[in-house]
Amino acid sequence: FGEPYAIARYTGDLVFDDMDFIDGRIDVKSRIPQEMGRMAARLRPDLVYALLHNNPTLSDSVTLFHADRGNIVTGAPLDVAGLSKAETAIGLAKVTQANGNPRALNQMMGHVIVPRTHRAAAKVATASTKVITGSAVMVGDLNPHDGEYMLHSDARLDLGVENPDSGIFVAGDPTRWYGAERSGTNTLQAGYRQGTGRAPSIRSYVLTQGTWGMGWDVLHDIGVGIVQARGLVRCDV
Repeated sequence: FGEPYAIARYTGDLVFDDMDFIDGRIDVKSRIPQEMGRMAARLRPDLVYALLHNNPTLSDSVTLFHADRGNIVTGAPLDVAGLSKAETAIGLAKVTQANGNPRALNQMMGHVIVPRTHRAAAKVATASTKVITGSAVMVGDLNPHDGEYMLHSDARLDLGVENPDSGIFVAGDPTRWYGAERSGTNTLQAGYRQGTGRAPSIRSYVLTQGTWGMGWDVLHDIGVGIVQARGLVRCDV
């Protein structure tokens, strides 16, 4: 069970005529295919972060991140206390049964996704073995979050990203970060057309019929969608 989403076809092409080769030194054998491969590789993260920024409305007419879902955490800086709030929100996710009783999912947070602005703070909070309080009162110094999460950092959260589907730029927000449950099966999903090997296809060809030159084209069939909202939490610093 999950939200429906579609796989789309993304294409691009680059053509040089004969005079381009004569007038300039173009490294056609290595640089151009590599650049087109990098362009295709940007598709998946662009789709993912555009979806997070857009906070789409799901099939139950509620947005992905909503107070009614319990997956918006406020006052959650990237420190031990903030991580604890996010972990609690994911751990208390539930489904409501037909009789109205809640059924605990007992999810564990396994991924922390942060803007580049807060990468250093996130590394300290997630990888420090001890917590120093500066208090004279004896307290435990164990960091409960040490080694618990995979840390992901991307400037698209700071600066925004252009949605590959619509071409519309979605503004970033460096005051927000995200947590995802450990298995990753109940959060976001990337889908590919069967038989593509999850990879783009890049071709080269020679111009004909009175036109001299060479071209390259790239094709990538990919889509990103929400499986369930219960495995994600948005945290506001």
